[in-house]
Amino acid sequence: MSNAFWISRKTAPVFCLLAKPSLTYSTALKSWCVVDNFSRKPNCSGEKITTRLQLSSEKLFYSYVHGASGSNGLISLDVESGNQVWNSSVSYVPHLKGCGKLVDNSSEACLVTGRSGLFELLNASSGIAVLQLNINSTDNPPMFRYDPVILPDCLGSGISEYGFVVSHNEIKVVYQGYISSSVSVPSCDTEPEKLTPWTTRNNQTDLVFICRKDAKDQLIRMPQNTWCAYKNEGTGKSETSVLETGATGSLDGATLLPTPRGLIVWDQDEVTLFGVSGEKNWTVSSESHFNLNRFLLHGKFSDTGSQIALFSNNAASTLQVSLLDYETGKMTWNTTIKNSEIFDIALMKGEKKDFVLVLQRKVERDLKAEAVSHLSEVPTTLISLLSEEAVVGEADSPKTTLVDEALFMELGSNYYQMVDEKRTRYDEGKSYKSSLTVVHRPNNEIAIVTLKQSEIKFPHTMLRSIGVSNWDISLTENRQCSWSA
Repeated sequence: MSNAFWISRKTAPVFCLLAKPSLTYSTALKSWCVVDNFSRKPNCSGEKITTRLQLSSEKLFYSYVHGASGSNGLISLDVESGNQVWNSSVSYVPHLKGCGKLVDNSSEACLVTGRSGLFELLNASSGIAVLQLNINSTDNPPMFRYDPVILPDCLGSGISEYGFVVSHNEIKVVYQGYISSSVSVPSCDTEPEKLTPWTTRNNQTDLVFICRKDAKDQLIRMPQNTWCAYKNEGTGKSETSVLETGATGSLDGATLLPTPRGLIVWDQDEVTLFGVSGEKNWTVSSESHFNLNRFLLHGKFSDTGSQIALFSNNAASTLQVSLLDYETGKMTWNTTIKNSEIFDIALMKGEKKDFVLVLQRKVERDLKAEAVSHLSEVPTTLISLLSEEAVVGEADSPKTTLVDEALFMELGSNYYQMVDEKRTRYDEGKSYKSSLTVVHRPNNEIAIVTLKQSEIKFPHTMLRSIGVSNWDISLTENRQCSWSA
C-alpha cells in the first residue's frame, strides 16, 4: 500500500533544511480504503510554488520561488515517500509547464519558462539542465506571454514537440530545442489564448485556440499538417479554420475539452459539441449554472453511454453538478449541494464506469456560539437565565471551522466516500488555495496528493499525500469501503 506524507512550512528561516521525516504509522481502518500515514515537516517557510504539481518518471515536480532567501528553482520528490530527490536552482522566476519525452538524450525532461522568451529543459532524473532557448517576440511592443503547450509526437520519432505564441499572428513549434516551424496565424488581431491540443480518433492532433478578429471572439482550429510542417522559419503554412464566432467577450473564460470524437466548449452560458469535421453537433444553454469554480469533464458515468459533467459554484458556496448526454446535449441529471466549495477535480476511470475525485471545502459553524451572538434578539427574561460570563466568552470567540475534504463522487446518484479530511480554524485557513494530483500505483492503488498555498503575510505551503486502495467503486465488491448515500 502506498504511504502518505505531509510537508508543512510554518516558520520563517532563510534556508530550507530537509530533515529526516518523522514517521507515524497507524492501523488500517477496515471500513475505509485508506492506510498507513506518516508525516514530514521540513524546516522551510516563505516558499511559493509557482505552478501545479507535475508527475513524471515516478516523481513529483514543482517550481518555486523563495522570497526570504532569494533562491528559486525546481524540486523533485519521490512519489512514494515524499523524500526530495533533487533541487535544481535557477537564476530566474521559474514556471514549470510539464514533463515528457522532449529530448533524445534523457528519459524525460521538464519544460520550465522564465523571464520573457526563456525556455529551459531539465533532466527529470537528475535535475541537470539539458538545453536553454531564448525567443524574441515579433510584436511591437513585445508580447511576453510565451505560455507553451506540450504537443504529441507528430513525426513518430518518439519525441514530443512544444508550441507557444510569440505574437498575434505567429506560433512557433520547438523540437529538441530547435524551432522547427514558425506558423502564421492570419485570422487573429490579438494573441491566441488557451492553446489546446485536440487528438481525434484518426490519431491526428490539431491545435485549437481563442483570439479576437474585427472585434469578435473566435474559436480557431489549426490542423496538424500546418503546425507539424517542419519548414524553415517563416515558411510554415497558414491554414486555419474558424469553428465559432461570437460577440466581444463571449468566449472569455471559456473551457475547452477535447475528446477523440469531438471538442466540447463551455462558454459563459452555453455548452457546444463540435464534431471531428468541425460541424456543430449541438448547443444547449447552461444559464442555470454559476460562474465560479467551473470544471468540465467527459466520461462514462452511467450505463447509458458517454456523458459530459458540469461543475460550478456561486459566491455562497453552493455547488451545482449536471450531466449532459454526449450525443444530444440533453440534461440527464442535476443536483445542487449547499456549503461545498470545490477547488479541484479529477476524472477516475473505473473498470465499468467512471466517477470523480473532488477536493472541496465546507464551513462548520458552532451553532451554540452563533445563538449566543444573537442573544440581543431574545427577550430579557430569557437572557437572565444564562450565565453572563459564558455569554460574553462565547460571543467574543465564535467557533467556525474550515473542513477540507477529498471525496469520491458517483455522478447520477447520491453515493460518495470521503477519504481525507483536514480541519482548520476559519481565520487560519480561509486564504488557502488547493489543488490535487492523482498518482496511479501498482496493484490498482492510487496516491492522492493535495497542495495548499496561502500568501497572507508570507507564503505558507502544505503538501499532503494519502494512499488509497480498492478505489474503483464501479465494482460491486468495493462497496465494502463504506460508501455512503
